Amino acid sequence: MPRYIDAETLEKDIDAAQDQLMSNDDDKWRVNKPYYKGLAWARTLLNEQPSANVVEVVRCSGCNHFLPCESGDEGYCIQMMRGMPNNGFCNYGKKEES
Repeated sequence: MPRYIDAETLEKDIDAAQDQLMSNDDDKWRVNKPYYKGLAWARTLLNEQPSANVVEVVRCSGCNHFLPCESGDEGYCIQMMRGMPNNGFCNYGKKEES
């Protein structure tokens, strides 16, 4: 099964790792440089990957068609006209405006 990740978060993690490897000390840099270059290569591979054709899921608890019940575990979907769990989802989901 494919695994979808947040590429922007991974890029930030790569930046942070590269920042930790940077050093003005020549001996340290000599040791760290191959790792720094490896992370740069990993970023290149990441950026060359095609984007997956996926859509972000809107859970019922965050949908503007959802009316939560007092019980807290479920609610009512006014679009589908039936009860739905908070963590449910459907193709009608519309994210609540903040």
